[in-house]
Amino acid sequence: MSDGGEGARRAEILVVEDEAPMRHLLRDELLDLGYAVETAAGLAEAQLQLDRRAFELVITDLALGEGSGFDVLARAGEAQPGVPVVILTGRGTIDDAVSAIKRGAFDFLQKPFESERLALVVEKAIGWGRKSRELELVRRDHARLVATGANRMLGNGVAMRGLLQMIRQVAATDTTVLIQGESGTGKELVARALHEGSRRRARPFVAVDCGALQANLLASEMFGHVRGAFTGADSARQGLFQAAHLGTLFLDEIGNLPLDLQARLLRALQERRVRPIGGNAEREVDVRVVAATNRDLARSVADGSFREDLYYRVAVVTLQVPPLRDRREDVALLVEHFARAAAARLGKAEVRFAPSAMARLEAYGWPGNVRELANVVERAVIMATDRVVRDVDLPQPARRGSPSNGSVETLDAALARAEREAIRRALSRSRSKAEAARALGISRRALYDKLARLGLEAGPAPDGGEADRGPL
Repeated sequence: MSDGGEGARRAEILVVEDEAPMRHLLRDELLDLGYAVETAAGLAEAQLQLDRRAFELVITDLALGEGSGFDVLARAGEAQPGVPVVILTGRGTIDDAVSAIKRGAFDFLQKPFESERLALVVEKAIGWGRKSRELELVRRDHARLVATGANRMLGNGVAMRGLLQMIRQVAATDTTVLIQGESGTGKELVARALHEGSRRRARPFVAVDCGALQANLLASEMFGHVRGAFTGADSARQGLFQAAHLGTLFLDEIGNLPLDLQARLLRALQERRVRPIGGNAEREVDVRVVAATNRDLARSVADGSFREDLYYRVAVVTLQVPPLRDRREDVALLVEHFARAAAARLGKAEVRFAPSAMARLEAYGWPGNVRELANVVERAVIMATDRVVRDVDLPQPARRGSPSNGSVETLDAALARAEREAIRRALSRSRSKAEAARALGISRRALYDKLARLGLEAGPAPDGGEADRGPL
């Protein structure tokens, strides 16, 4: 059992149980596991304990002589928002346990339960609670970044912290910036953060996709045209350079820009003047240019498809946006953000992701990056039948926790997948978890830890009977 990221301090647990033998059994089991434990015989005592000190977990029986587990769940949520609650149920009250989970309980334990099952559920619940508190701290940190516009870019890992720091440093200047990164990583968000952190924030932010239009239309879009400049030019049109005057012009996928337009763009950047197609007079523009690409522009320069002089003009400062597979520590924060947004947009109640479902999302390779994650989360919010997103609500590729579309799988993901398959095979060929653990050459406790970490379904029960009920 690990205390996670909050040091060696023992997690404090409140046990609410009106039957003294069960209350004492739970207390002793939890003390043996290294936790600090307080007990309450009913709702009133539980309320006093919740008002007096902070807990990292509440375990409550569903049927109490005074009040019920539903009442404890509600009181815990009011007194200590975010504290996980585990419900104890008898064999005939499984429907009530499911109802409790829909109301926000973390998990349930069916009596009589095994010590290993108790240990696993408690550790998972405390870990989930600590991660939730960490996410709340990150949200508060991001709220302080409103002035730079970087509040829209969620992430607390090393890669994202470095990128955000670079954005803050570069935003205040008028330097031309090249943003590089795979499709779906959020390059336009970086461009907008640069704009919103600059002295131009009150002026226009104008974006153009250099790969979305034919060359002649793109030239007209960027530089404008005079009436009669070409067939269909029935009136003069102002280009995007002029539309972005005193603001920021974002050239998305600049690597797709044809060579003839690259020459015109280079001149505009050097002279700070543009000439509309078909016109004679040049017009002065004051524009900060931010460009983005998913290509390796240095390689494009080498093969002659991108001008070297333009490359050095736009790449005064280069920002690299990391792919999502290199920032797995940010997945939970992004999932929470997208889930909240999707629920609001769809008119549904907010949901939480079961630990096993979140583990699968964190293990997946995300070839489509943040854009793919947003789509998967929205689908999961739609598919969830209650307020908990489970493995079955995820699309198949994410449910397997491995990349799709033929993308390269990271070493961590490949090892996790191989470990998952080995455990599945051992469980399917063994009569108990103890036997499966021996076949794998690990301890029984290590097997339970791996089942929780890898988000696997329960295998054969330790006594060789039916599979464990409930999520692991």
